[in-house]
Amino acid sequence: MYGFSLLHGNAQTALNNPFTLVITESKAKKYFGKTDVLGQTLSIESFSGTSHDFVITGVLKRPPENTVLHLNPDNRNEFYLSESSLNYFGRNMETWANLYIVSCIELQKGVEPKDLEKPMRKLIRNNASAQVSESLTPRLVLLKDYYLNSNNGLVKKMLYTLSCIALFILLMAIVNFINISISKSATRIREIGVRKVMGGLRQQLLQQFLVESVILVSFATGFALVIYEFTRNFFSSLLHFPCTLYFVHLLFHC
Repeated sequence: MYGFSLLHGNAQTALNNPFTLVITESKAKKYFGKTDVLGQTLSIESFSGTSHDFVITGVLKRPPENTVLHLNPDNRNEFYLSESSLNYFGRNMETWANLYIVSCIELQKGVEPKDLEKPMRKLIRNNASAQVSESLTPRLVLLKDYYLNSNNGLVKKMLYTLSCIALFILLMAIVNFINISISKSATRIREIGVRKVMGGLRQQLLQQFLVESVILVSFATGFALVIYEFTRNFFSSLLHFPCTLYFVHLLFHC
């Protein structure tokens, strides 16, 4: 359902036993300097202050940013414990007051999300406290749209806003390019007149100007890609967010 993959370990059995642990590849490199750390142990302290060794049974490939694992931007989830280890922490994860667990449901064919609204509300009324049932309104969101719709659709609104700004800047660049081309065309009137006197056709002149424009834009695009590659790390550290254009990143590393 999630599509996560392990670099090392068996995804079917990694968390079957108590005191087992799956970590991300970044944490494996941080604590062990490598990713193949199956069988290694990490000591985890419980809320009561006791410590216990957890055996690493899987190394998770770094999940993308738009994933349900990143519920809190300030606290990335990179340690995954087996369900049978919950008693060690003295916490009850099954309580209906726990709002930090994402429940995923695979709908059968022909079932729409709106068909489950009333059953979900009834389920909460029958099991949760009155305070929770009155203040909690469950709704189903497509897994692929979860990241876009989180925080009241903040990511989607930001994408629309940035897209509009980018299109406006692109439109202004096009207008400026056209104005510059028209202003420069006056300096080439003599060249155009000579070529027409020598037998040049209108179609040939159009092709020449179009080819020149395409070559100029191609050089500008290549120059922009080079600037992006050299400044990507700087802006990523400035924004505390990876600025990755996957097509360009693949182009430079092939």
